[in-house]
Amino acid sequence: MVSKTFLNLDSKKQARIIAALNQEFSSYSLAEAQVARIVKNAAISRGAFYKYFDDLDDAYLHLYKLAMTDIHRNIVGRLNNFNFDPNLYIEEVENFVNQINQTDYYQFIKMHFLKNESLLAGKRKSPSRGSSSSTEENDRQWAAKVMSHETIKLIMLNPEIKDMATTRLAVLLKQLSKKGDE
Repeated sequence: MVSKTFLNLDSKKQARIIAALNQEFSSYSLAEAQVARIVKNAAISRGAFYKYFDDLDDAYLHLYKLAMTDIHRNIVGRLNNFNFDPNLYIEEVENFVNQINQTDYYQFIKMHFLKNESLLAGKRKSPSRGSSSSTEENDRQWAAKVMSHETIKLIMLNPEIKDMATTRLAVLLKQLSKKGDE
């Protein structure tokens, strides 16, 4: 877990370290990443790195959390209501795909999908599906989110299939919507 010491650094130093992490983890898989390159690019000592993070996995997970927070900042709330709307999910996937390459995290997320996702299995908390008394609507939303994320992953790894993947998602979400209306 990222240390309080790191969180209390001035914003410029934090930003420099985050930029170095992003550069490293966008260029190299977690298995190939090196603390030496990160500390050189961040202009910090190796000891400082280990004062801020437990290890490379910890630094990676911190960057991943920052990226996910940034990427989802405009989506939170729109999809977390009880009115299941397949068109809203499709719109959000299309918006995300059209905007992701304009973020600082595009290469990082692509590398995550290509190499790092499987290396981190079990190291990050899984998103919750809600309480144990989940409703059918929550289950539909959960299924829609899983399908949306997989569609985004497919498109990021294979941009040429964007139209096919979003069309397929639209069909599946509409089927899921009808299933709930029965």
